[in-house]
Amino acid sequence: MSRKLLASALSLALVALFPLAAHAGSGRAYLPYLGVASGTFQTAVTIANVTDRPVIVTAKFYDKSGMQLTTGITTYDLPASGELAGKHSAVFFISGLPSNYGFGVIDWSNRVGEDDPVALVAQGVRQVPAAGGSFISEFSIPVNSGLPF
Repeated sequence: MSRKLLASALSLALVALFPLAAHAGSGRAYLPYLGVASGTFQTAVTIANVTDRPVIVTAKFYDKSGMQLTTGITTYDLPASGELAGKHSAVFFISGLPSNYGFGVIDWSNRVGEDDPVALVAQGVRQVPAAGGSFISEFSIPVNSGLPF
């Protein structure tokens, strides 16, 4: 095989493979709204890993001025490592802050050597306090139109 033909074949193979490598195995979705007012309402965001394997998850929440929230976020069932086990769920509560609103960014990635095209589904709800320390959901906040990302 001539060098020119070999170089062309190699170039074509690289062009075909690199877009897949760049986009597979990770995802991002946006929580389009979060709202909080201490004692009045809070936002809860539930994420679920729909794969059979663990994925690495990060969630960042921002206020109305674009500043990342560093307080007022309580996370349940997501280890400090950020690794969410397969077929498991976690929840974030944004509460206890002065009146504010904003948005969130949820990212996930596969562990090395794994390559799931999608892994998470997510949904948010704005909640108001009810009797007995419970909450009533006021309205739903769709994330990625309810589709896996």
